Amino acid sequence: MSKQESWTFETLEYVRPDFDEIKNRYHTYTDRVKKAASGEEVVKAILDLDKESRVYQDMYNLVHIRHTLDTSD
Repeated sequence: MSKQESWTFETLEYVRPDFDEIKNRYHTYTDRVKKAASGEEVVKAILDLDKESRVYQDMYNLVHIRHTLDTSD
């Protein structure tokens, strides 16, 4: 989303992560690091993992905010 786009909190979509799929994807990155022929390949695998992990972190943050939003109690 560019800085120019307009959005509201309500429009942010939560997508429940498939934890089995996440586990398998993380194993893929581990394998890439183990099989890397160079330091550049290791760095690329780690950066790819970090990019993908941000999506899961965003979903966690979104659900946490929505869960704790009502502080009337």
